[in-house]
Amino acid sequence: MEKDTIFVWNPSIKESKRLPSKPFEQLFYLVSYAFGYDSITDDYKVVRLVCCSINDSYEYHVEVFSLRSNAWRKIRSFPYFLFTDEAGKHVNGSINWAVSRDKNNDHWFIASLDLATESYEVVPQPDCANETLKPIIRVLGGQFCIIFEYDDIIDVWVMQEYGVKESWSKLVTVPFFSDPLDANYAKPLFYLKEGAILIDFYGMLILYNFNRNESTSPMIYGVHHYHEVEVYLESMVSPNSYN
Repeated sequence: MEKDTIFVWNPSIKESKRLPSKPFEQLFYLVSYAFGYDSITDDYKVVRLVCCSINDSYEYHVEVFSLRSNAWRKIRSFPYFLFTDEAGKHVNGSINWAVSRDKNNDHWFIASLDLATESYEVVPQPDCANETLKPIIRVLGGQFCIIFEYDDIIDVWVMQEYGVKESWSKLVTVPFFSDPLDANYAKPLFYLKEGAILIDFYGMLILYNFNRNESTSPMIYGVHHYHEVEVYLESMVSPNSYN
Protein backbone atom coordinates (compact mmCIF):
# COMPACT_ATOMS: atom_id res chain seq x y z
CA MET A 1 0.00 0.00 0.00
CA GLU A 2 1.10 3.54 -0.73
CA LYS A 3 2.27 5.61 2.23
CA ASP A 4 3.08 9.25 2.79
CA THR A 5 5.74 10.98 4.87
CA ILE A 6 4.62 13.67 7.33
CA PHE A 7 6.67 15.82 9.68
CA VAL A 8 5.49 18.20 12.38
CA TRP A 9 8.07 20.98 12.49
CA ASN A 10 8.55 23.90 14.86
CA PRO A 11 10.79 26.40 13.04
CA SER A 12 11.14 28.53 16.18
CA ILE A 13 13.23 25.88 17.95
CA LYS A 14 14.24 23.92 14.83
CA GLU A 15 12.78 20.64 16.08
CA SER A 16 10.65 18.19 14.13
CA LYS A 17 8.88 14.90 14.57
CA ARG A 18 8.25 12.32 11.88
CA LEU A 19 4.78 10.84 12.23
CA PRO A 20 4.17 7.09 12.01
CA SER A 21 3.33 6.08 8.45
CA LYS A 22 -0.35 5.50 7.76
CA PRO A 23 -0.95 3.47 4.57
CA PHE A 24 -3.79 4.50 2.30
CA GLU A 25 -6.47 1.83 2.49
CA GLN A 26 -7.82 2.40 -1.03
CA LEU A 27 -7.02 4.16 -4.26
CA PHE A 28 -7.61 7.82 -3.66
CA TYR A 29 -8.70 10.81 -5.72
CA LEU A 30 -7.12 13.52 -3.55
CA VAL A 31 -5.68 14.07 -0.07
CA SER A 32 -5.96 17.19 2.07
CA TYR A 33 -3.97 17.76 5.27
CA ALA A 34 -4.41 20.18 8.14
CA PHE A 35 -2.70 20.94 11.44
CA GLY A 36 -4.18 22.55 14.53
CA TYR A 37 -4.31 22.84 18.29
CA ASP A 38 -7.03 21.37 20.52
CA SER A 39 -7.10 23.56 23.63
CA ILE A 40 -9.58 21.28 25.42
CA THR A 41 -7.11 18.39 25.58
CA ASP A 42 -3.94 20.49 25.17
CA ASP A 43 -3.03 18.47 22.10
CA TYR A 44 -1.70 19.20 18.61
CA LYS A 45 -3.41 17.23 15.86
CA VAL A 46 -2.86 16.44 12.20
CA VAL A 47 -5.94 15.79 10.06
CA ARG A 48 -5.76 13.71 6.88
CA LEU A 49 -8.82 13.82 4.64
CA VAL A 50 -8.71 11.18 1.89
CA CYS A 51 -11.17 11.17 -1.01
CA CYS A 52 -11.72 7.64 -2.33
CA SER A 53 -13.63 6.66 -5.46
CA ILE A 54 -16.11 3.88 -4.62
CA ASN A 55 -18.56 2.53 -7.21
CA ASP A 56 -18.62 5.74 -9.25
CA SER A 57 -19.14 7.84 -6.12
CA TYR A 58 -16.83 9.60 -3.72
CA GLU A 59 -16.32 9.01 -0.03
CA TYR A 60 -14.10 10.99 2.32
CA HIS A 61 -12.22 9.11 5.03
CA VAL A 62 -10.91 11.28 7.86
CA GLU A 63 -8.01 10.31 10.09
CA VAL A 64 -6.62 12.31 13.00
CA PHE A 65 -3.13 11.99 14.44
CA SER A 66 -2.68 13.08 18.05
CA LEU A 67 0.76 14.12 19.26
CA ARG A 68 -0.33 13.26 22.80
CA SER A 69 -1.28 9.65 21.98
CA ASN A 70 1.25 9.34 19.13
CA ALA A 71 -1.31 7.44 17.05
CA TRP A 72 -3.66 7.75 14.08
CA ARG A 73 -7.38 7.29 14.57
CA LYS A 74 -10.25 7.23 12.09
CA ILE A 75 -13.26 9.45 12.78
CA ARG A 76 -16.63 9.97 11.10
CA SER A 77 -16.48 10.44 7.32
CA PHE A 78 -16.49 13.94 5.88
CA PRO A 79 -20.05 14.62 4.65
CA TYR A 80 -19.21 17.22 1.96
CA PHE A 81 -17.34 17.41 -1.34
CA LEU A 82 -13.86 18.91 -1.55
CA PHE A 83 -12.57 19.93 -4.98
CA THR A 84 -8.88 20.54 -4.25
CA ASP A 85 -6.14 19.16 -2.03
CA GLU A 86 -5.51 22.56 -0.45
CA ALA A 87 -4.76 22.29 3.26
CA GLY A 88 -7.59 23.03 5.68
CA LYS A 89 -7.26 26.30 7.61
CA HIS A 90 -7.01 26.21 11.42
CA VAL A 91 -8.93 28.85 13.38
CA ASN A 92 -10.17 28.75 16.97
CA GLY A 93 -9.70 24.99 17.42
CA SER A 94 -11.35 24.05 14.12
CA ILE A 95 -10.24 23.10 10.62
CA ASN A 96 -12.05 24.84 7.75
CA TRP A 97 -12.52 24.01 4.06
CA ALA A 98 -14.45 25.50 1.11
CA VAL A 99 -16.82 22.73 0.02
CA SER A 100 -20.02 21.88 -1.87
CA ARG A 101 -22.73 19.31 -1.21
CA ASP A 102 -21.60 16.94 -3.95
CA LYS A 103 -19.47 16.73 -7.09
CA ASN A 104 -22.16 18.14 -9.40
CA ASN A 105 -23.22 20.97 -7.10
CA ASP A 106 -21.55 24.35 -7.63
CA HIS A 107 -23.09 25.98 -4.56
CA TRP A 108 -20.19 26.72 -2.22
CA PHE A 109 -20.04 27.12 1.53
CA ILE A 110 -17.57 26.72 4.42
CA ALA A 111 -17.45 23.52 6.49
CA SER A 112 -15.43 23.03 9.66
CA LEU A 113 -14.19 20.18 11.83
CA ASP A 114 -14.05 20.89 15.56
CA LEU A 115 -10.84 19.24 16.80
CA ALA A 116 -12.22 18.75 20.32
CA THR A 117 -15.69 17.33 19.58
CA GLU A 118 -14.80 15.92 16.13
CA SER A 119 -18.09 17.28 14.80
CA TYR A 120 -18.72 18.99 11.46
CA GLU A 121 -20.40 22.38 11.22
CA VAL A 122 -21.29 24.94 8.55
CA VAL A 123 -19.57 28.29 9.11
CA PRO A 124 -21.72 31.36 8.33
CA GLN A 125 -20.52 33.55 5.47
CA PRO A 126 -20.97 37.31 5.04
CA ASP A 127 -24.21 38.47 3.43
CA CYS A 128 -22.37 39.38 0.24
CA ALA A 129 -21.41 35.74 -0.39
CA ASN A 130 -22.57 34.30 -3.69
CA GLU A 131 -23.14 30.54 -3.55
CA THR A 132 -21.92 30.12 -7.13
CA LEU A 133 -18.67 31.99 -6.41
CA LYS A 134 -16.08 29.77 -4.75
CA PRO A 135 -14.65 31.50 -1.65
CA ILE A 136 -10.90 31.43 -1.06
CA ILE A 137 -10.34 30.86 2.64
CA ARG A 138 -7.28 32.02 4.58
CA VAL A 139 -6.22 33.03 8.10
CA LEU A 140 -5.10 36.62 8.64
CA GLY A 141 -3.76 37.76 12.00
CA GLY A 142 -5.39 34.79 13.73
CA GLN A 143 -8.80 35.63 12.25
CA PHE A 144 -10.76 33.62 9.72
CA CYS A 145 -10.57 35.28 6.30
CA ILE A 146 -12.51 34.88 3.05
CA ILE A 147 -11.47 36.24 -0.34
CA PHE A 148 -13.99 36.83 -3.14
CA GLU A 149 -12.57 37.27 -6.63
CA TYR A 150 -14.46 39.42 -9.12
CA ASP A 151 -13.61 40.62 -12.64
CA ASP A 152 -11.12 43.30 -11.63
CA ILE A 153 -10.93 43.32 -7.82
CA ILE A 154 -10.46 41.03 -4.83
CA ASP A 155 -12.48 41.62 -1.66
CA VAL A 156 -10.87 40.51 1.63
CA TRP A 157 -13.30 39.82 4.50
CA VAL A 158 -12.39 38.89 8.09
CA MET A 159 -14.48 37.24 10.80
CA GLN A 160 -13.66 39.12 13.99
CA GLU A 161 -15.41 36.56 16.21
CA TYR A 162 -15.23 33.05 14.81
CA GLY A 163 -18.63 31.48 14.15
CA VAL A 164 -20.57 34.75 14.55
CA LYS A 165 -22.09 35.84 11.24
CA GLU A 166 -22.56 39.44 12.36
CA SER A 167 -18.83 39.81 13.03
CA TRP A 168 -17.89 39.68 9.32
CA SER A 169 -16.41 42.92 8.01
CA LYS A 170 -14.71 43.82 4.74
CA LEU A 171 -11.08 44.64 5.43
CA VAL A 172 -9.92 45.84 2.03
CA THR A 173 -10.58 45.74 -1.71
CA VAL A 174 -7.45 44.93 -3.72
CA PRO A 175 -7.31 45.63 -7.48
CA PHE A 176 -5.86 43.18 -9.95
CA PHE A 177 -2.28 43.98 -10.86
CA SER A 178 -0.81 44.26 -14.34
CA ASP A 179 1.09 41.00 -13.96
CA PRO A 180 -0.69 37.80 -15.11
CA LEU A 181 -1.41 36.52 -11.60
CA ASP A 182 -3.90 33.88 -10.60
CA ALA A 183 -6.12 35.24 -7.85
CA ASN A 184 -7.15 31.73 -6.81
CA TYR A 185 -3.80 31.60 -5.07
CA ALA A 186 -4.16 34.95 -3.34
CA LYS A 187 -3.06 34.55 0.27
CA PRO A 188 -3.13 37.52 2.67
CA LEU A 189 -0.14 37.11 4.98
CA PHE A 190 0.01 40.17 7.18
CA TYR A 191 -2.05 43.27 7.81
CA LEU A 192 -0.28 46.50 8.75
CA LYS A 193 -2.21 49.03 10.84
CA GLU A 194 -0.61 51.80 8.80
CA GLY A 195 -2.93 50.83 5.94
CA ALA A 196 -1.18 48.09 3.98
CA ILE A 197 -1.57 44.36 3.45
CA LEU A 198 1.04 41.82 2.40
CA ILE A 199 -0.32 39.23 -0.05
CA ASP A 200 1.25 36.16 -1.60
CA PHE A 201 0.14 35.85 -5.23
CA TYR A 202 1.26 32.37 -6.27
CA GLY A 203 4.86 32.81 -5.13
CA MET A 204 5.04 36.57 -5.67
CA LEU A 205 4.86 38.90 -2.68
CA ILE A 206 2.77 42.06 -3.13
CA LEU A 207 2.61 44.84 -0.52
CA TYR A 208 -0.52 46.84 -1.26
CA ASN A 209 -1.06 50.22 0.43
CA PHE A 210 -4.78 50.87 0.16
CA ASN A 211 -4.53 54.41 1.54
CA ARG A 212 -2.35 55.45 -1.41
CA ASN A 213 -3.58 52.74 -3.83
CA GLU A 214 0.01 51.69 -4.47
CA SER A 215 1.64 48.28 -4.68
CA THR A 216 5.25 47.12 -4.45
CA SER A 217 6.91 43.73 -4.71
CA PRO A 218 9.37 43.19 -1.82
CA MET A 219 12.53 41.33 -2.77
CA ILE A 220 13.91 38.43 -0.73
CA TYR A 221 17.61 38.40 -1.49
CA GLY A 222 19.11 34.97 -2.05
CA VAL A 223 15.74 33.45 -2.97
CA HIS A 224 15.19 33.36 -6.73
CA HIS A 225 11.83 31.63 -6.70
CA TYR A 226 9.53 30.05 -4.15
CA HIS A 227 6.17 28.30 -4.40
CA GLU A 228 4.41 28.88 -1.12
CA VAL A 229 4.60 31.09 1.97
CA GLU A 230 3.16 30.21 5.37
CA VAL A 231 2.79 32.30 8.51
CA TYR A 232 3.34 30.48 11.80
CA LEU A 233 2.81 31.32 15.46
CA GLU A 234 6.06 31.27 17.39
CA SER A 235 6.13 28.69 20.18
CA MET A 236 8.65 26.96 22.43
CA VAL A 237 6.65 23.72 22.41
CA SER A 238 8.66 20.81 21.03
CA PRO A 239 6.78 18.39 18.77
CA ASN A 240 8.62 15.64 20.68
CA SER A 241 7.62 16.84 24.15
CA TYR A 242 4.49 14.66 24.25
CA ASN A 243 6.64 11.55 24.06
